[in-house]
Amino acid sequence: MDKIKEFLSNKGFSKNQIEKIIHSYIFQTYKDYNKLLDRIQKSYQWLEDQHYDKADIIHMVNDNTSLLFLDSKTLDNKVKFFKDNGFSDDEVKKITKGCSIVFSLSIEENMSKTLEFLDNLYKKETESKKVSIIKRIVLLYPQIFTLSLDSIKDSLKAMKEFGLNNKQLLFAYRRAPSAFRSREAILKKVDEIKGTKIQLDSKNEFIMNFKKSELVTIISKYPRILTYSTTLLNQKLTSLFELGFDPNRIRKMILMSPPLLSLGKERYKKVIENFESLKYSKEDALKILGNMPTLFNLDKSRIDKNIENMEKYGYTNETYRKMTVSHASLLNLTNRRMNSKLKGLEKLGFSKDEIIYMTSVAPNLITSSVEMTKEKIEYLRYIGFGELLKRKPTILITGVATVYARYEFFKNHVPPIKIDETHHSNLFIDWKRFEKRFGITKQDLLKKYDYNLFKENKKKER
Repeated sequence: MDKIKEFLSNKGFSKNQIEKIIHSYIFQTYKDYNKLLDRIQKSYQWLEDQHYDKADIIHMVNDNTSLLFLDSKTLDNKVKFFKDNGFSDDEVKKITKGCSIVFSLSIEENMSKTLEFLDNLYKKETESKKVSIIKRIVLLYPQIFTLSLDSIKDSLKAMKEFGLNNKQLLFAYRRAPSAFRSREAILKKVDEIKGTKIQLDSKNEFIMNFKKSELVTIISKYPRILTYSTTLLNQKLTSLFELGFDPNRIRKMILMSPPLLSLGKERYKKVIENFESLKYSKEDALKILGNMPTLFNLDKSRIDKNIENMEKYGYTNETYRKMTVSHASLLNLTNRRMNSKLKGLEKLGFSKDEIIYMTSVAPNLITSSVEMTKEKIEYLRYIGFGELLKRKPTILITGVATVYARYEFFKNHVPPIKIDETHHSNLFIDWKRFEKRFGITKQDLLKKYDYNLFKENKKKER
């Protein structure tokens, strides 16, 4: 006994760790301590020969005391199993360091059946993608080999019943396999996410209270949320509040971009500071990020180049900054994509100065589809509103089908209602006011004057 303690002590095991080993069930079953010491020494030597360092071995033995009592043949067989299934030497080490219990499991009863389950779960994927997915799951969560497959299946069934479709479910599982240990564990975690909160002050809190459909959206877009503790989630949400975001806005931000939760307070703070360094006020920075939280992932250099590109085109720094405050999605465009959009407007016959003015008043002209914008412009020119476009570009916000139906309605009204560059506002008012003023619903008007039919007739005329 003393020689075993001495050996383990020399290898770096603490007194408590040694006590755990010598009081283990396997240790107690051995009567011959000399044979036991020989077994422990050989097991330890095997681990060293496989290039596990001292800290790795201590960690692995703490997780699985029986590791020290396994013979080299058993250990070799487990390594061979993983290699036969496509795992590299480094991947085998990562798996076994993360879950040394695999060395003690049955290949036939546990390990083979687990890989067979995963193979069947992703059987609709191509072979190469399926292999990649299975390796990802095992490397992320090697403890999968220790779980009951019935328990995993039940947890997957629970989330399908909750509302995830097959595609969302399989994506969630490969991204967060550790969350699917059991039905009870996964449903408890979903309930915890629903009740995450922002600590407003020492007495008050804002409960997220996500709806079921919202939880499905969040989990399907960012499955890793299922692996976060409630405390961590609450801290992330509270840190956004402490940086100046309104609680209701934070809730919307999470729904728009759940991966926002992958970041921490320092990243949130740094991105806000980046905007301030680019002459945005903190209020404007919060508005931009609140409207487009994906911008938290953009590097400052990318935003710098975006602004620089627009200044080269002719926008002033102040003008473009104001545009991005109302239309944050501008900052998400690459310079190549942005220049393509501007070039598209030029091809429609507008000068650079006209484009700068029009887009500064209506920034959505840049973010909208060029083809859709072209269609609107061509129709407005067709009815004689070409010059008005340059003075009031916001008229392009209204859909072309709506403008066509209203124009035809006014033209065929008895008596006709005059519509020209001076009298045009009724073409572009909101539907609620239009219906109240002219007594016809949107559905009836668009059906009576079908823009698609008009387009077809125009094609026939050519």
